[in-house]
Amino acid sequence: MQGDFIADGTFVDNDGIISFPGGAAQEISGTATSLIFYNMVIDKPSQMLQLIRHVAVSNYLTLTEGVMESSSSSILRIMDGAGAGPGNADAFVDGPVQKTGNQAFTFPTGNNGVWAPIEITAPAAASDVFTAQYFYQGHPEAGNDPCGNCGDGLQLVGDTEYWDLSRNNGISSVGSLRYAHWNGSEWVDKTLEGSAQTDGSEGCYITGTGFTLYNAHAPGEPAIQCPETGNMYFVPNNFDQ
Repeated sequence: MQGDFIADGTFVDNDGIISFPGGAAQEISGTATSLIFYNMVIDKPSQMLQLIRHVAVSNYLTLTEGVMESSSSSILRIMDGAGAGPGNADAFVDGPVQKTGNQAFTFPTGNNGVWAPIEITAPAAASDVFTAQYFYQGHPEAGNDPCGNCGDGLQLVGDTEYWDLSRNNGISSVGSLRYAHWNGSEWVDKTLEGSAQTDGSEGCYITGTGFTLYNAHAPGEPAIQCPETGNMYFVPNNFDQ
């Protein structure tokens, strides 16, 4: 569709597709109690699609090109059983993305022109709800060297970027998160031992496990660099490029 989408009444998706194309800025707004799209496609070579209200997707979100902007008062919600593409360098959600259900999921997050998805393995229950948001800026508690608020196994937490992953409902401890974990008072090493591996581009991946709280996650640096260790690792400033 061209132009803005305003839902003031009842919207019935009829298992259809709603596409937001073109180079003009668009908004989704309205006073309807709920707004659920079956399939949603973002294909905007320029400008942004801004959410002014909560929007849900019940089947699949396709991010081909363009940025969708959400906020705490206008969250993009992917419903139980629904999925989404991971996005790409030209297509992501700048703001919070919420996922309900027991499916493994990659949140197509980004911020300030940087695409930076974060993935969880399958939660235990269909009623579990997680919300993720990426920030292309340092966490307020990161960047100190030496790190005075780091737990055992961490000596530095990078201040280039971080993710905020919140568990809104449920008790699941999802298994695959990447980066150091801020527990409210210190950065804790939550690395899955032996998970470090190179990615072929002078970088490496590390998986975290055993989370009971979910909030900020950021790059960290161990006494021994990966991939020799399963501890957290340092990510250079050009990590996102």
